[in-house]
Amino acid sequence: YTTILVDWEKEDPVKYNDYLEVQEMTDITWLNSPGQVAVVPWGLRKVLNWLKLKYGDLPMYIIANGIDDDPLAAQDRLRVYYMQNYVNEALKAYILDGINLCGYFAYSFHDRSAPKFGLYHYAANQFEPKPSMKHYRKII
Repeated sequence: YTTILVDWEKEDPVKYNDYLEVQEMTDITWLNSPGQVAVVPWGLRKVLNWLKLKYGDLPMYIIANGIDDDPLAAQDRLRVYYMQNYVNEALKAYILDGINLCGYFAYSFHDRSAPKFGLYHYAANQFEPKPSMKHYRKII
């Protein structure tokens, strides 16, 4: 869903992840969602390459990916931007880097089960496609 930079040196105890034994950092210049999740498309390609380097040429599936967006924003622009750029980075990893990427799936199709994450808005007992769903249809 996002990218977090890590370092091995412990600088800030508040941001140090004891379980992973890494110092977590984010870049304040990165685009953020309303839920304060960084939108960093190149991070997906980078992690796919790292996984191939670490574990070999195994089949990879991105089984859930998406971003929260402002439910009052009718244009759904952040999710459209997110999908366009994350799918593009996954495609670059597949075509240019030779990553054995076998599938890429969105997190949620509707807001009823995952508020603010769906490609369909649920209201008055019916589902209405958001602009991101229309964009997703063009991609697939």
